[in-house]
Amino acid sequence: MRTLQQLKTVLKETPNDFEALYELSKVFNDDKQFAASFAMSDRAITSYEGAPVPNMQAQFFEIKRLHAQLQKERLDDILGPAIHLIDPHWVPVYKNGRPREMSWTIAATNLTSIIPALSSPQLRKLRFLNITVNDRPNETLQALAASEFTPIRSLSLQFKVQPDTLAITRFLAARTAELQHITALNVAMPRIDNDIATKIRNAFGALESFSLTSLDRTGITHEFCDLLADDHRSCALLRLALIGTSIGNEGLFSIIESKNFTALQALDLHDGTLNNGAAKILAATDNLPALRNVDLRFNQIDPAGIDMLRKCALKCTCDNQHKRPA
Repeated sequence: MRTLQQLKTVLKETPNDFEALYELSKVFNDDKQFAASFAMSDRAITSYEGAPVPNMQAQFFEIKRLHAQLQKERLDDILGPAIHLIDPHWVPVYKNGRPREMSWTIAATNLTSIIPALSSPQLRKLRFLNITVNDRPNETLQALAASEFTPIRSLSLQFKVQPDTLAITRFLAARTAELQHITALNVAMPRIDNDIATKIRNAFGALESFSLTSLDRTGITHEFCDLLADDHRSCALLRLALIGTSIGNEGLFSIIESKNFTALQALDLHDGTLNNGAAKILAATDNLPALRNVDLRFNQIDPAGIDMLRKCALKCTCDNQHKRPA
């Protein structure tokens, strides 16, 4: 077997050399560098599946067994500090042996792991981060404010307990430069009002997918829709979701009549206070050329309005009117 330096030289010239990746994974495993071994085995499998190497099928199956064993027995080494935060239902997605997507459930017992997890080398390929906060939301935001967000492109923050507006503001201010690179954002908490919604929107300048969910329908009103309608950055939005709001027909009208939603393909306004007036607005519109799907579930639309929506060009989902989601 070749030396470590020889293998690195080969891979520098030919990064997808299966035999070199196979040998390097074995070397790292023998040296108990399990995260590195997993990364090399992951690359080796991808290389072989893309271009099978003659007479190396046995080695391919061997490296697949090693890859599965490492993932089962050495997840602590592969994920580093993030292991203490992960959602047990999360299905890992890797690229070159590094997780691309993670789902975390954060509580008081693992709060101190946030900063080392986000700054660890194991997460340098992370692109999708989904966080559920069960308690101590202000302390969680404080930890996130001191963490590294550079590689992340999609962020989901779901709070079971309401954080203070000041804690939200400090988090957004601390990570301003990195948040500008995020293209998909989902924020859910017990109550989002116009002030919080505006602060969040202003902190994320490159969004293509933007979702706010509030359990309190009274927080976000038509005034926030007016802000979005006048914001030139809305031209980049492909999907907009304002869930659990009281934007009413006036807010919907602001969105539909805006000149800045030219790329919008999907609009989610479920769990709101829209009525038959919203059906008339949507049935008459031709202002948003890309819009195809509108979610109007759990609003206050009567059968006449639903019939009107079914006849319009848009695909409107309007089940469970005059109810609230469970």
